[in-house]
Amino acid sequence: MLGHPSPFSYIHAVNLTSSSDIFYKQVGYLAISLCIPNTSELMLLLIAVIQKDLKSTNYLEVSAALTAASKVITNETLPALLNQIINLKNHSK
Repeated sequence: MLGHPSPFSYIHAVNLTSSSDIFYKQVGYLAISLCIPNTSELMLLLIAVIQKDLKSTNYLEVSAALTAASKVITNETLPALLNQIINLKNHSK
């Protein structure tokens, strides 16, 4: 957003990641990875959504979640996702 903070939009981006439509989900993950700082309190909600999407059988959801996770994971949030990410080595796609 041209260097300006936009905290009013963070919750909307997190809500987009919970959508059942893959397009909205990908837009939400893109907005999160570009705009939301790693110190935001919304990271707990985001981690829960990423965990749900990493369990999906839809490879588009899994790839969107992995892409966002690579941008927003910190040392504090890594243990919540590490086992699921390791298990994805055996994913069908």
